[in-house]
Amino acid sequence: MSGTQELQKVLDLFEQRIAAVESKVGVAGPPPPPASTSADAPQVTAFDAYCSKSLEPFVQACASLNAKEATACADHVQQAWSAMRGFIVAASVSKKPANFPGDCMALIKPCQEAMQGASKAISRGDWELHQKTVSEGVQCLQWLITAPGPKDVVESYIGGTDFHANKIRVKFKKTEPKQIAFCDTFKKLMTDLMAYVKEYHLTGVTFNPREGDIGSAPVATAKENTPPPAAQSSAKAGLASALAGRLRRPMHSRRRRGGGAALGATT
Repeated sequence: MSGTQELQKVLDLFEQRIAAVESKVGVAGPPPPPASTSADAPQVTAFDAYCSKSLEPFVQACASLNAKEATACADHVQQAWSAMRGFIVAASVSKKPANFPGDCMALIKPCQEAMQGASKAISRGDWELHQKTVSEGVQCLQWLITAPGPKDVVESYIGGTDFHANKIRVKFKKTEPKQIAFCDTFKKLMTDLMAYVKEYHLTGVTFNPREGDIGSAPVATAKENTPPPAAQSSAKAGLASALAGRLRRPMHSRRRRGGGAALGATT
């Protein structure tokens, strides 16, 4: 046996004896290594990668239109996707509650606020179609509390966004490429979200059965919840108890498919 092996054997024996003494006298040993954080969860990592690829181009397309209404559209979407990320992160460090989604109301509230804010922003004028496109798409956050079939929920809202976006395309097809980019990047944001949900949340939001209750999940700030790198707007991510009502769907949307209660509240 080499000198190194002999030394390691002595150290191992010494450590065993120390542990035995600590056990007898009630002295706690060193704390266990920290558990993996929510940022390590594959569904969170994948969501951030998806946002870098699909959310940021839409934000840039809005900025290129150089109008406060277009900037507001980007802000509403960023707020919604920030709230979505907060829910996914909390679920990644929590086991699914027996009363789902009732026990998740605190996490649902930022989603409700984002959905309602996008709806309230619709006004008559040159940007009405853009606002309706965004408002319709934001309502897809209902997938978060749908099981099974959350992918179908996202898909059901893509048709509604196209109804309004296609009118923008017809109007600006030959005159304003930046307007077309607004439509195309938003549709890609939606279709890529559908693909993400299908891969990581096929039967519903992925919880972690090895973790604690969702009520004790760490609460991230709005800044922490915002998926990088599109973290320019301040998203409302305050958590408080709220009751979920039923959201009035835009008349041109397809019927939502899948189970689960509706997010949001009528205004």
